[in-house]
Formats: sequence, C-alpha cells, structure tokens
Amino acid sequence: MKRLASVYFAILSCLAFMVLGFGERPNIVLIMADDLGYGDLSCYGSRLNDTPHIDGLALSGLLFTDFHSSGPMCTPTRAATLTGLYQQ
Repeated sequence: MKRLASVYFAILSCLAFMVLGFGERPNIVLIMADDLGYGDLSCYGSRLNDTPHIDGLALSGLLFTDFHSSGPMCTPTRAATLTGLYQQ
C-alpha cells in the first residue's frame, strides 16, 4: 500500500509541476528514420554523408551515444516508442 501511495504521489507531483508551469518545458525533436545507422550522420563521424542541419541540432542540443531499438523493423519500433510498451 505504501508503494502505491508513493507512485500516486510521484504522478501527482509531476502533474502539478506541468500544470503550474514550474521549470522550463524542453523542446524535443525526435528524428526516427528507416534504415539510418549510427554512422550515417556526419555528427556521428560519417564522412560519406553531409548532414549540416542535423549537425546544427546536435551542436545545440543533446547527442545520444547509446540507444537500442525495441525491434528489427520500423513499425514495431515506432509503436513501442509512441506507447512506451514492448511490441511483444
């Protein structure tokens, strides 16, 4: 029962922060492309592909260096990303 109460408290606290506007809302851009590998963008070291606009986003934002897909195909991966659940 204590665990359930702490989960409810955490959820209500997050909702209160969002509703009352405490803190700054981050701008998030998630780029999901089919068949795009780790080394295909120049911000990750590719010398074959020139991606200046994505490089500009990477310089002014956050660059992930360790990311795992939830599936080998794009449709289950998109569904898992949007719902937060595994495709199984």
